[in-house]
Amino acid sequence: MKRFAIAAGVVLVLAGAGVSSAHEGLHGPVKKRMDVMKWFGNSVKTIAVAVRSDEAWNAEAVEKAAAQIRSHAEELPGYFPKDDIPDHSSAKPVIWQQWERFNGLLVELEAKADALNKAAETGDRLATAAAFRNMGATCRDCHEIFRAPRR
Repeated sequence: MKRFAIAAGVVLVLAGAGVSSAHEGLHGPVKKRMDVMKWFGNSVKTIAVAVRSDEAWNAEAVEKAAAQIRSHAEELPGYFPKDDIPDHSSAKPVIWQQWERFNGLLVELEAKADALNKAAETGDRLATAAAFRNMGATCRDCHEIFRAPRR
């Protein structure tokens, strides 16, 4: 469980830390993608709390958060217009050089969010935690390749 807590913490840091200041002065698809990443972070936080909590299991909250991740992952490619990288964006140019790989990770994220949702529906917290870790690995892989370190 300790390793899970560490992994969940890494996902939270990757997904949501320091987002608000990066949004200032932005509009259009770039702002929307930053907003979506913030929503991802909030959804990840909801799921992490649910699977780690000693309180009553809240499968409904996990299902809702997983559905939001899946929905946003599906629309995210449209928020990466070619070569539109503001100075303070964390998006690397390699996204457009390896578009198929990038898009493939988003498709993988959709599938893993679906799997997470299905695991939550079973009421099995351990299976849900495993599906959450699996989905988090996709987030980590994408961020390692396609996201610059925070400034």
